[in-house]
Amino acid sequence: MHVADIGGSVVGFAFVKLGRPPDDAMHRPRVFAYIEEVVVSSDHRRLGVGTALMHRVEGWARDRKVDQIELIVWAFNEEARKFYESLGYTTSYRRMFRT
Repeated sequence: MHVADIGGSVVGFAFVKLGRPPDDAMHRPRVFAYIEEVVVSSDHRRLGVGTALMHRVEGWARDRKVDQIELIVWAFNEEARKFYESLGYTTSYRRMFRT
């Protein structure tokens, strides 16, 4: 977990873990970092906290020689999607459903 604090108060965090796909014919061997959660307090958004957290995560991933950094963002969360896109993240697939 990566934590952002200002003056000793936590204002954001990013929870990341390393992953490897199953060792089988369906997957290529690789190491990836999976960002499970990025949270910045509403009072500290648009101040660079999220960007600083993401840069810290990316440095952490580089140090571990990951092949790719992955995350999931809900389709309705346009603010988060635009934030990740501004940092160079792109959509690799869409998960669709029907009820």
